[in-house]
Amino acid sequence: MNIRRHDSLSLRKARGFTLIEVLVASAVAMTMLVLLASVMNHAGMAWSANDRQSHLREQARQAVELIRADLLQARLPVNPSESPGLRFVQNPSGLGADYQQRDSLFWQIPARGIESVNDQLAAVGYFVKRDGARFLLCRLYVPASNPGFKVYEDAEWIPSMIEDLAPATAAENYRGLFLENTPGIWVQSYHRNSSGVEESYVPDSRADHTLPTRVDISIAFVAPRGMARLGGDFSADDMAALVQEADDAKDFTDRLPEPVRKFAGHVTISVPLAGRLYTP
Repeated sequence: MNIRRHDSLSLRKARGFTLIEVLVASAVAMTMLVLLASVMNHAGMAWSANDRQSHLREQARQAVELIRADLLQARLPVNPSESPGLRFVQNPSGLGADYQQRDSLFWQIPARGIESVNDQLAAVGYFVKRDGARFLLCRLYVPASNPGFKVYEDAEWIPSMIEDLAPATAAENYRGLFLENTPGIWVQSYHRNSSGVEESYVPDSRADHTLPTRVDISIAFVAPRGMARLGGDFSADDMAALVQEADDAKDFTDRLPEPVRKFAGHVTISVPLAGRLYTP
C-alpha cells in the first residue's frame, strides 16, 4: 500500500507542468516584463527631462554670472554733467513692449581693446525680447568706436541702438541672443536714502549721477518641452502677462500651470555696487 502511493507520487512529479500551467506562467512573466519595461521607459524619460533641465539651469547660471561680471564693472562717465549721456538706466522710456519682459537694464563698462580716449567706455545691457512664442534673453554690447554708438548724441539712444545692433531677424540669427526660452528678467535696484536706510527704486543715473548700492537680478527659464505645452488654457500671451504680474522669477515659476512649471526653473543673483566715477 505504501509502495503504491509512493509510485503514484513519483509518477505525478515526473509528469511535470500541464500546458495550462505553462501558459499561465508565461502570461505572468510577459506581464511582468511589460510592466518592467514601462517603468524603465518612464524612468529613462524622467532622467532625460531632468538632465535637460539641469543643462538649462547650468546655462542660466552661466548667464547670470556674466551679468554679475558686467555689473561689477559698472562705471559712470568721466564727466557726470555730460548730457544726455548714459549712466545706469533701468527700463528706459521709448523701449517697445517686445523688449520689456519684464525689466531691462543698461549701463557702461570699460571697453575692451581701448585704442583711444573715446573708447574708454562701452554700453552694455540686458533685456528679454519676445518674438511670438519665443522669449530671448539678449545682451547688448557696443564700444564707443562702433559707428552705432549714440550714447552722447541722443537722449533716446537705447531703443534705436537695440534695433540696429541687437536682435534683428531670425535670418540673421538674432544678433545679441544670449539665452533662449527665458520668459523674463526681473531687476530690483537699491540705494540708501538720506537716513542711510537701503530702499528699492528705479535708477536713472542720468539724473542723480550715482550707481545703485545693490542690484538683484533673477531670470526664469523653461525647457523646450515646457514651451511646447503653451496653448489652449495657457498661451504665450498668458505667459507674457504673468511675467508682468510676477514679483520675481520664483514667483513667476510658482504660478505657472503644472504642465509647464515642471519644466521651468529660476536663478537669482545679488550684486553690490560702488557709486563711483570711472577714472582711466
